[in-house]
Amino acid sequence: MKAIFTEHRNFILASAGFLLCSGGSGYYLYQASEANSTALAELQTVSSNLTKIQGSTPSPDENNLEKLTEQRKEATQALEQLTSEVKGLNLVAADLKPTDFQKILNEKSQSITKLAEANSVTIPQNFYFNFTNYTKSVPKESATPQLGRQLHVAELLCKLLIQTVPFELKSFERTELDLEKDPSAISKEKEKEAAAAKDKEKSRDKGDKDKAKDKSKPKDPPKPIFESSLFRLNFISRPANLREFLNAVASEKSCILVTRKLKVENEKQKGPSKKGPELDALGGGLPTGPNPNILGGIVPEPAALGLGTNPSSPGSEVSQFIVGDEKIEVNMLVELVSFVEEPVKQP
Repeated sequence: MKAIFTEHRNFILASAGFLLCSGGSGYYLYQASEANSTALAELQTVSSNLTKIQGSTPSPDENNLEKLTEQRKEATQALEQLTSEVKGLNLVAADLKPTDFQKILNEKSQSITKLAEANSVTIPQNFYFNFTNYTKSVPKESATPQLGRQLHVAELLCKLLIQTVPFELKSFERTELDLEKDPSAISKEKEKEAAAAKDKEKSRDKGDKDKAKDKSKPKDPPKPIFESSLFRLNFISRPANLREFLNAVASEKSCILVTRKLKVENEKQKGPSKKGPELDALGGGLPTGPNPNILGGIVPEPAALGLGTNPSSPGSEVSQFIVGDEKIEVNMLVELVSFVEEPVKQP
């Protein structure tokens, strides 16, 4: 036996190693197969439960119904509160006659001119809030109520601005109402807009037959929810006065005013020098040695001030400008938003 083992030792060892490897591989394969079967069974269970839930109709539950009813009540109350707040801010067009509008325009023009003079604010001559064409002719009767609303807001904006005491109100513009325009001009504008819209639709929806069929059917345009008027102001002020005016416009409670665009341009790219004429006469900046100042004292050296004498050192970087005292030119676009009231339906 020993001779046989000695003679076939290599073969016997190789066979034993092969059997061990095969057993280990079979064991790990069995474990992986069991785990795979378990995961597949769990996946099938979850999938069947999901299909059952998606296909079933949930039965009503008293607790869920009570919660849904309570949520609906809370949503209704919140909507009613928001509607009342919006109606409180909604500026309704007053019923005015054309002659009354002309009279009110003159009164408001005189009032704003006196207010500007009292605050030393420069405004354009013969300032009529961009309603100058109605100083000699009366407006259309159909457009008078909305013009009266525009005039009210125009006066409000000018008052808020002048009360912040800017330097000058350079210009004030408003958007013209459709009721003021010539009907032929309005029709031409609408034709241009419709043609441009058709061109966009053709370029966007080429080859889409379903969309073409839907577009071929005439659709009623949606009813407007709100009306808007735009006012453009151009004035010169200081940064602090501008902030005060923006806060006043945003916190106005009599109507809804929205600042749409704001462009601010500084008159100088850099602020005024901090040195002053006295230090400029001494050569500008801080002196490098003791020099008499205008009060008869001694100006200390930069090292005594802890500024250092090396221009590249951090301590020598002294600000030479005062920021916040410069003039700025402001171009501002403000929108008046008025919600359209729905007509009351008769029972």
